Amino acid sequence: MSAREATRLPLHPELAISRSLRLRALWGVFGLSFALLLLAGVLRGPTYAALLVLVAIATVTVLGKFAVFLAFASGRTLWGFELPAYSPYLLGGIVFYLDLATAVLMTTNFDLMCRLPIVGAKIADARLRGKAFLAARPWFRRIAFVGMVAFVFFPVSGTGAIVGTVIGNALGMHRLPIVLSIALGGALGGFGFALGADLLGEEFAEWAQHPSFAVAGQVLLALLALGVLWKLVQKLARSRRASGA
Repeated sequence: MSAREATRLPLHPELAISRSLRLRALWGVFGLSFALLLLAGVLRGPTYAALLVLVAIATVTVLGKFAVFLAFASGRTLWGFELPAYSPYLLGGIVFYLDLATAVLMTTNFDLMCRLPIVGAKIADARLRGKAFLAARPWFRRIAFVGMVAFVFFPVSGTGAIVGTVIGNALGMHRLPIVLSIALGGALGGFGFALGADLLGEEFAEWAQHPSFAVAGQVLLALLALGVLWKLVQKLARSRRASGA
């Protein structure tokens, strides 16, 4: 069977996503994005709106939540374009919106990843195994939700939304909890950084961009993962003892 034929095979019902949902999500995200840019263009001018697009691209590809610190870059250049004065809360809102939009688009198109050559079958299998795991252990849903929020909050992987969506699907989470956890993590991270930048100024930017901050975030995530693993081991041990009794 060719790779092209394999991609056309019907997916497991648990993985299938309707075309209408996919289109509603796509047009919703792009429609809202266009409306927001149009509003920015009307209020502040087309150049300001165009530079917001540049900031958004830089946020997704390079800066992540550190895009908030562009509030201190007024008059400097980003990829050859001079930046205007941005409020840190506006930039925090951009971080939040991009996390939310990424989560919506990826969760409503996740079935396409399951059709990728070579890795698609493994992604689909991980999703199905995760759903079976959560169905047997519903108490783990809250732990997975909190872990997703923490992962997206700490700037260890760009905005965190792309990798977070993949992790959420591998854990078997439903689309809505994935989107909500990523949105909450993006809001806490984006507006939290904005508050720090507003209250502490460039000193906060220097502290947050220090390598020790990233290390601290990774350590906290590792401790959270170890705590989850320990709780899981305890739960499994108790269930085995109960079944043995």
